[in-house]
Amino acid sequence: MARDGRGRFVSVGGGGGLISVRASGPLLSLSSEDARRIVREEMVRGVMGGQTILEHEVVSRLPGPGPRRFGVATGATVASIQRQELTFEGDAVSGRVGSSRPSAKFVEDGRGPGGISESGIIAIGQWARAKFGALPLKRKSSLGDALLQLYWIGYPIALRIMQRGFKPPYRHGIKAFANARKAAEPVIARLFEREVGPRIAQRLGGLS
Repeated sequence: MARDGRGRFVSVGGGGGLISVRASGPLLSLSSEDARRIVREEMVRGVMGGQTILEHEVVSRLPGPGPRRFGVATGATVASIQRQELTFEGDAVSGRVGSSRPSAKFVEDGRGPGGISESGIIAIGQWARAKFGALPLKRKSSLGDALLQLYWIGYPIALRIMQRGFKPPYRHGIKAFANARKAAEPVIARLFEREVGPRIAQRLGGLS
């Protein structure tokens, strides 16, 4: 956590496929409604800038799609990384960057041996079809159902994962969010110190 030079704080936190930047200041102690509005506006502007920095740092650390990209089929996880709506609590403004895809957490934290749900096996089947062009298995039973076909496409891969976990480098996760947080934290701190703080001081000075 760092100060912006005027007593306000900015911090970067999170994990497991979600990181956030949070700025807080003594809004409630400001007597002027105009002063509170100015500080809030600049904090929002700063947090949005912090989100942009975080998003760039995360995306740059995630592998994109390509024929030789191990483990990557469509690049949907990278494409799903986005800035989320700001939240307000007291005198604090927070902005998150993350993914709604379950795969983001596994890419970040990895996966060891263990059970996989039916829906997980189907998701693996979808991944295999996108990655390798896997075709539905031809059987005489009730494999006409699309989900059941995907289940049997994904089952051999899922069985190996259940027994051995992911292959490196995904077994322990690639820590894209964690590393992005470390890289972005000093950059965001400088943003608040060199840009947000001075803008607030300048605008507040114009009120007197």
